[in-house]
Amino acid sequence: ANSESVRKDLAELYGLTPEKIPIAYCGINTGLFHPLAPRERDTIRAQISGGIPYVLYVGSIHPRKNFARLLGAYNLLREKYREPLRLVVVGRYLFKKGSKEVEAAYQRLRWKEEILWQGVVSDPELVRLYNGAAVVAYPSLYEGFGMPVGEAMACGTVVVTSQISSLPEVGGEAAFYANPYDEADIARALYEALTEPPELRTARIQKGLDHVRRFSWEVTVEKIANVLRSYF
Repeated sequence: ANSESVRKDLAELYGLTPEKIPIAYCGINTGLFHPLAPRERDTIRAQISGGIPYVLYVGSIHPRKNFARLLGAYNLLREKYREPLRLVVVGRYLFKKGSKEVEAAYQRLRWKEEILWQGVVSDPELVRLYNGAAVVAYPSLYEGFGMPVGEAMACGTVVVTSQISSLPEVGGEAAFYANPYDEADIARALYEALTEPPELRTARIQKGLDHVRRFSWEVTVEKIANVLRSYF
């Protein structure tokens, strides 16, 4: 399993004791996903949003990813957070299912002009987008691991994510957490992330950089290889 959360789900589904299911966390490529210099971050923000701070969403637009509630939360956030802001979206519709829900949420959005749709981007561009973001929002309803959370933290960016599934394992003590079924709570977490005092934000970013080092593809491969060797 690629997280403790998945291990518990598999144990329940197949009637096994959790100890029979080894864990090999996914890895985060910290050679690719890494912090850029402050001046580079400013340049990226100028290019993406005209210099305005932005919340970044990375993921498919799909019911499981909870994008419709993120739009609703953005509506609520903007009622309280009066500073200039943008929501940058990286991803595409994965299936048609759920598209009507997203469209309805978008039509209810008062700040449609603040949504910047990026579509699918290359890995180097994704690194730039993570680095330029004020906050990465990932309020998914279920994840086996949750790569965008780890990638964002590896880039030195603060994350707001769900308090359920595997996401607290990936975010550790560095992320802000919210109930993904509650738009008001997602908005609350985003507001706290955007307004955190600089010294606390710096410490949080460092916690994220330290935490994400535990997710190594080399360790992942070795753990899987050890399990395979145990059968021979």
